Amino acid sequence: MQVGIVGSGRIGGTVGKLWVRAGHSILFSSRHPEQLAGLVVAIGNNARVGTIPEAAQFGDVILLSVPWTGVEEALAAAVLLDGKILIDTTNQFTSNGLEQLPDGMSASECNARRARGARLVKAYNTLTAGFQAESAGCSGPERVVMPYAGEDADAKRIVAGLITDSGFEPFDVGGWTQAHFIEPPRRPRAFYGEEWNLDTARALLSQLTGRNKLKE
Repeated sequence: MQVGIVGSGRIGGTVGKLWVRAGHSILFSSRHPEQLAGLVVAIGNNARVGTIPEAAQFGDVILLSVPWTGVEEALAAAVLLDGKILIDTTNQFTSNGLEQLPDGMSASECNARRARGARLVKAYNTLTAGFQAESAGCSGPERVVMPYAGEDADAKRIVAGLITDSGFEPFDVGGWTQAHFIEPPRRPRAFYGEEWNLDTARALLSQLTGRNKLKE
């Protein structure tokens, strides 16, 4: 599969490397693509560098991995996102802490509204780049869950396959109503910032969805 990466820093660079190892073709991009030459040389075949618009045009799937404050600019630069699957790795951190979103709205839904026409799936946002690089490819009970959320079932199916290819166990937490389960802040018995295997993730989601129903 061809994947365009918009924002090739820690998360974008790490996930892109994992996908190249799995045989996918990756175009890494940023506001300064000339600074990415070393990354591509280190990765080797199936990796190339381009501009953000080139990444958006190249990819069947686009990975958005920029700071929260740069999301609007990156989406505007990408342009060609209509109908494309957009994997959103961002978290709502600003220089003043977490951005306050409208009551009940997850950061995932906020970005889905900003990226109108794209088929957004939230993923790769719960664990640091360093941990993802170290834990990818574990097997059996040690295999690490990568939770994801979205409203488009077909897009989620494709993203789940890419998660598997990157060495993690895909775990669907639901749609936008449940997406905040995998978003910051870090808190006890949550997904953000925590390493879970599949059995633990299933038990945790059952607890969280049960609490949600009690609040309704």
